[in-house]
Amino acid sequence: MAVTSWQGINHRESRGGLVRNPSGWTSALPGSVSATPTADTQEVTLQNDGEEPHALVFARINEGFTLDEAFELQGGKGSAEEVIRAVEAQPGQSKTAQVEGPLEPGSYAMVCPVETEDGEFHFDLGQRQEFEIE
Repeated sequence: MAVTSWQGINHRESRGGLVRNPSGWTSALPGSVSATPTADTQEVTLQNDGEEPHALVFARINEGFTLDEAFELQGGKGSAEEVIRAVEAQPGQSKTAQVEGPLEPGSYAMVCPVETEDGEFHFDLGQRQEFEIE
């Protein structure tokens, strides 16, 4: 079984299994388990163990763009393509989304686009993960 988890965001590969990680935003599991999705990932679960709402955007960042540019453009101008439909979870909830199509090699990111009362995005506060799928 190949399972990965980070920041309370979990994903399951085609071989099954699901792990919940309430300890923090970035956390790798021990052993041979990776902390990022792979080409075999078929679904992603957002587990919100926090005290405020969170959301998950999982997108491919297209060539010639950075994650910051894609976020600012909200994926427009060909900067990014969502690979799951964005999910939102209130405190204590979990939401699962299916990956749309196979994950092709390239640059990807998972971010929380929720804005705080102070006008800061969770994304800018560190709730982001960039990675490559080969």
